[in-house]
Amino acid sequence: MTDPSLQQTGKPEDREHPIQATHISGGVNVSADQASIEGDAVGRDKISSVQHTDTGGGANVGGDVTVGDGGEFVGRDKTTNNFRQIVMKPWAWLVSIVILAIALVLFAGIFNIDPLRGLLPTPMPFPPAAENQSLIIVADFEDRGAGRYRGIDPAQYIYEELVDQARKDGLTDVRIERLREIVDDNSARPVGQVYSATLVVWGWYDALTITPRIERLKPLSDYRSTEEGQHLSLVDPEKVEFSVFTDLPGQSTYLALFTLGLDRLKSQDQTDAIAYFNSALESATVDKAVSLNLYEAYFFRAVAYQLQSDNNAAILDYTRAMGLKPDFVAAYINRGKVYFDKGDHDRSLADVNEAIKLGSRPLDLAMGHSNRGSIYAAQGDFERAMFDYNLAINLSPDYADAYANRGSAYGSLGDYREGLDDLTRAIALKPENAKAYYSRGIIRYELDDLEGAVADFDRAIGLSPDYSEAYNNRGVAYRDKGDLNRAIADYDKAIDLKGDNFEAYTNRGNAYRARGEYSLAVADYSKAIDLKPGDPDAYMSRGTVYQFSGDINRAITDLNQAIKLGPENAVAYYIRGIMYSAANDYERGISDFSRAIELKHDFADAYFYRGLAYSGLALKSGDNDHARVLADYDQAINFNPKFADAYNNRCYELYESSLYLKALPDCEKAVQLKPNEANFLDSRAAVYRALKRTNDAIADYERILQLTDNPELVKTAQQALSELRKP
Repeated sequence: MTDPSLQQTGKPEDREHPIQATHISGGVNVSADQASIEGDAVGRDKISSVQHTDTGGGANVGGDVTVGDGGEFVGRDKTTNNFRQIVMKPWAWLVSIVILAIALVLFAGIFNIDPLRGLLPTPMPFPPAAENQSLIIVADFEDRGAGRYRGIDPAQYIYEELVDQARKDGLTDVRIERLREIVDDNSARPVGQVYSATLVVWGWYDALTITPRIERLKPLSDYRSTEEGQHLSLVDPEKVEFSVFTDLPGQSTYLALFTLGLDRLKSQDQTDAIAYFNSALESATVDKAVSLNLYEAYFFRAVAYQLQSDNNAAILDYTRAMGLKPDFVAAYINRGKVYFDKGDHDRSLADVNEAIKLGSRPLDLAMGHSNRGSIYAAQGDFERAMFDYNLAINLSPDYADAYANRGSAYGSLGDYREGLDDLTRAIALKPENAKAYYSRGIIRYELDDLEGAVADFDRAIGLSPDYSEAYNNRGVAYRDKGDLNRAIADYDKAIDLKGDNFEAYTNRGNAYRARGEYSLAVADYSKAIDLKPGDPDAYMSRGTVYQFSGDINRAITDLNQAIKLGPENAVAYYIRGIMYSAANDYERGISDFSRAIELKHDFADAYFYRGLAYSGLALKSGDNDHARVLADYDQAINFNPKFADAYNNRCYELYESSLYLKALPDCEKAVQLKPNEANFLDSRAAVYRALKRTNDAIADYERILQLTDNPELVKTAQQALSELRKP
């Protein structure tokens, strides 16, 4: 949706659904209830009241005697050398208890008395995780082998492997700590929560198996991995000890780093996600004995690359994932999306067809058909596109992206009401879909619902703050609302976010042109030409500004180039016709307007300006052929019944032909459509004078003096009033 009518609807990237981070299950157990926050701990500041306590006010006077406010002596009676009853104040009890606790700690520590140490609070062996830090706790593994493998410490080998890998890869935001206690299904999570940990590694081993487990405490990711529940099951007990040294550390390190990568990916931190996946893959390939589904790490690293628009790296990793898992439907779907974004529709279609062939789940098939529909739509084959979108919705009636894609296709076909319904359905199913709001904003714009369009673009930007196209289109809506300042601010933001946003440069140039800032407009159009030298629109726009600046030669040069690039572009001929007419070359102007009308038979503006050119040619040659002029104004009004200028000009031609009664309705219609246009009032006043309607003429001339300071109109009105008011 650019100015004029350059729309983002129909662009492939806007019809395509977001990257699918598919159904592949996640490397650790994540359930919905694990993400709950109890009670009122969310959003509420808790302030404790300060208690002001009045104390006794006693004073120490030396020796063994303390005098309190009550006047009672406490302690030894020095005069009788006998002991009196000791009465202790509450604070004295507190001091005694503290002293006793300190003594108990010292006693238990010196003599290593476990029963006594168990009664005391245990200090934390390491601090909790800092903000923005990932803490991995490796707890002791439980020995269920009746002591057969005494001395084996799987947790220590895992801990050392993790530390080495983190240090080697420079993962400074990860801390690994060793917890010297055994945890299980019930205690792993509470222990991790105490330390604000991200992962807790724990497990057990017996005579036959070693079973590592990873508990994820911060379930940020919706992704799933088939690594859930993976463990080593060894038939030969003699291999358990060997496995601890080889398979187990690499496997556990891979799972931990892979899981952190998934969480970073969900948190929109693709750079860190890629770093973790790199480390995970490196740790897994150190020893070939490690048996893991590495295709998942390649797949999710490809997703991260794809989100960063590093399409070549994404394609390479998707291809690696397919090499390890040839029936990997999700990889085919996503690689097809990357090819689509690169404009390689043939490879994209091949991948999508393979995904449809391999897929079995309804959602996988729906995704495949929806994506194939978008490829067909990008190729202009909307019949096949609609077939695939309908099939996708039949396969998965709650698949929001299929509704969004079909809604965008309806918009491209001009079926705005159907498109609006589909996009509203898509948003109801997936409220966080920024592209659905964006596409609906375009359709609302086309339906002249500017407020609704702005609201949808607002929502799209709120969900995706770096959405350059949404800023651009909101700018267009603001421009149509008459708010050029906000429009330019949005175009600025669109360009800041995406320096190659051709539409934003063109639109900002249009806004500068509307404000009369021609040098800024020319700069923006020139940048647009640099970005798309084969696109005629920027040449037409820049040529128009050159015309406004009085540089007709440059203006015509740009229009010549626009016509060369788009010989079937009616608008280009129309604009060049205006320029020729402005240079009094009416014959060439009439030729261009005629060509524009051949290409677009209902081109009301071209008829209007050809009528003007005929009128100019008649004045130039002295041959007043009013019939041709009137015929073109008739056609302009026929194709645009609200064309005020055409009514006014037809009124003038009829007036020039002395057809005053026929002229008056046209003048009145022009003033009705634009009541504050001084030129129209001047035409009507002239007709009133010719019809001897003096009072009406006087009223129009007086109104002209109120509306304009144009010297020519003011002079005409003042002279006419002077004549009309003579007795």
